[in-house]
This record gives sequence, C-alpha cells and structure tokens, in this order.
Amino acid sequence: MSRVKAGILDDVLKELRSAKKIHPGWPDHIVARAAIVAEGAGELLKDALQAKYEPGKAGLSLTDQRAAMRREAVQTAAMAIRFIEVLDAEEIAREPKLPDT
Repeated sequence: MSRVKAGILDDVLKELRSAKKIHPGWPDHIVARAAIVAEGAGELLKDALQAKYEPGKAGLSLTDQRAAMRREAVQTAAMAIRFIEVLDAEEIAREPKLPDT
C-alpha cells in the first residue's frame, strides 16, 4: 500500500476512534445510521459546490476549501465504516448458534 493511501486510512481510522469516543452510542434504526453517513456526504458536496462555484466564499482560500473537503471526506468515510461495522455485527449476532455437543 502506498504511503498516501496508508495516510488516508490512518486519518479515517483516527476519525472513527474519535467519533466513537465522543459519540459512543449509535442509533438502533438503520435509516438513522444511513442518514448519519448521508449527512457527511452532503457536507462534502456542499463544500465541493462552494469550492467550484463560490471560490473564496467567507474569505476561505482554495487551500482552506480543499482542506474542508478533505475533512468532510474523512468524516464520511469514518461514518461509512462505522455503519458497516454495526451492520456486520448485527448479521453475526443473527446467525443461528449451533448447539453445544
């Protein structure tokens, strides 16, 4: 794996750990969980639209706007991983248990 990819994954996993520490609870409702992921993607889209069509809005440089997009992308990736983790854990919990022999 390249150092660039490793750095991205490190940032995403760091964000995931931080989010779990700050918000240890995760919604029981699958739609609420998906909405959390979608909210992050929506923020990323908003930042991308501003960078494209409103460069320099609120006094932000292109570098600042790109940094904001990266932060949102990392947060979205972290929430997508959390979504998948819980989804997979629920599937494992639903698997029938073999009787002890």
